[in-house]
Amino acid sequence: MQLFQTTLGAARREGDELVILDGTADVVEWAMAGNAADAPERERLALSDAVLLAPTVPAQIILAGRNNRSHLEEIGQPAPKALVFLVSDRVEAAGGPGTPIVLPAEAPAQVDYEGEVAIVIGREAHDIDPASAWNFIAGVTAANDVSARDVQMEKRPNKDYAAAKTFPSFKPLGPGLISGDEARGTLSIRTTVNGEVRQDADTDELIFGLPEIVATISKTVVLHPGDVILTGSPAGVGFVSGRFLSPGDVVEITVGALPPLRNVVAAAPPNEKHP
Repeated sequence: MQLFQTTLGAARREGDELVILDGTADVVEWAMAGNAADAPERERLALSDAVLLAPTVPAQIILAGRNNRSHLEEIGQPAPKALVFLVSDRVEAAGGPGTPIVLPAEAPAQVDYEGEVAIVIGREAHDIDPASAWNFIAGVTAANDVSARDVQMEKRPNKDYAAAKTFPSFKPLGPGLISGDEARGTLSIRTTVNGEVRQDADTDELIFGLPEIVATISKTVVLHPGDVILTGSPAGVGFVSGRFLSPGDVVEITVGALPPLRNVVAAAPPNEKHP
């Protein structure tokens, strides 16, 4: 099932229409309740007429790295023996469909896109095992793991790359949430920049699957409802070819049958400072 957070409330998708669900629950709550398909409707509108928001406002953004075979092949790195990830509470990095990707004033020249599937946590998870992980997952959505590559490649204390990846607006999410059995299947990931296909893959390329990712992270991090975990990007990122983002570029990331996550790149406002 596809669920959407809109300015009118949570909604389920029926073809080209959205059914606004009666009640105050958000899409994460509806996904975990498992009854959105039968929920009473408040109104209907065309999907194209709806104002879509990010499906969650995370308190934590977790980034799994080096978790896609084709990406590791293109950069000439071996597969890790254990999941590599970092945790950030810089929630100002999160955005939604239509919000601009703002190039930071201090590092505007090598900003890169990375289309990914993002896991949305549905209930508190700590020290769980992979076999039960789906009980804690509300669903998945599209994410853009935007990165300032020049900042990332600097020698940072303790190899902390979070600063490069969590400038404000650097983690757009959405526009919808894929829940239930559809989320458990193989999902396509496609990234275009100005209409040109840059990434075209699916989740079978992931080294560590979604349940294993959640379980592994939960061993050291308490995950809360609404938190997101980005699962790794396929081949085709910009820094391999030197094609970075510029003001006016349009990035679209499509996961499965969701509408594309579309964001326009914008120049930094004067005197912007990264926290």
